Amino acid sequence: METGSLKDQQSFFQTIYSAKRNLTKRQKTVAEYIIQNAKEIPFLTAQELAERIDISSSTVVRTIIRLGFKSFPAMKEIIRDQIVETTIPPLRRLGRSFDSSDGQCEKNLENVVFTNAENIRSMLTAHLVRNFCLAADILEKAKRTFILGLRSSRGIAVYFHSLLHQCANDIFLLDPCGSDDLVEHLLDLTPEDVLISIISAGPHYSKRSELAVQYAHEHKIPSVLITNDISIRPASVADVVLLAPQTHPFYSVITFMTMVDALVLEIGSRKKERSREKLEKAGSLLLDYGISI
Repeated sequence: METGSLKDQQSFFQTIYSAKRNLTKRQKTVAEYIIQNAKEIPFLTAQELAERIDISSSTVVRTIIRLGFKSFPAMKEIIRDQIVETTIPPLRRLGRSFDSSDGQCEKNLENVVFTNAENIRSMLTAHLVRNFCLAADILEKAKRTFILGLRSSRGIAVYFHSLLHQCANDIFLLDPCGSDDLVEHLLDLTPEDVLISIISAGPHYSKRSELAVQYAHEHKIPSVLITNDISIRPASVADVVLLAPQTHPFYSVITFMTMVDALVLEIGSRKKERSREKLEKAGSLLLDYGISI
């Protein structure tokens, strides 16, 4: 096999399955972990992978070479490429789902409900749990929180801003009208703030989303990226990446909404006194001014 690339265009998994039978028992443990957790591997170092499975980092490196890859970083790059090649953009999936529907109203509802439930369960990985807590720590410490979601991600960003703003202070929605003023808005960010960028249509996404995450990285502004695709460039520079996979046969952002709900719950719980006070004041004002009944 050619080092650093896939011989004869074999898939990443075919390559590992083919080579696995020639590995030692401990090397097979490494290979099996890589297969079962491929989407997490690009975020890990060889040492971190070794710690996950209680094996030395030297064993991990030797296994990678035995599998035919030039190095651990080279293998991670191939995983990213493989994900890009095999990922159907969510909006294209939406179009395909119209064709695959059998036209039975009850069946479509049942299919969406059960598939969404399964995808929520499957998104919960050890890597996500760890990064979720890291993201919550960053949000809790931030002086101000800026949320960015463009094009198909805009609705998620608006929902996130609306909920978080109910229980926390200094929450801002970047580029709320889809204007060209994003750069001017980014200039307001400082290292005491946090940028939350939402990219739900990977591997395709707005260039302005990439610009924002890159700007935060270059100016040492903490950033959290919520995305369905770890192969996109912003994922390599964000401080924390929360993976919200979209494996549905139809278009859905249920994993993103679940992530948002969990973050709001966590931040609200950490700042419960302030959150409760703000919610009570908001409720009273809505009644006093006749906005709510």
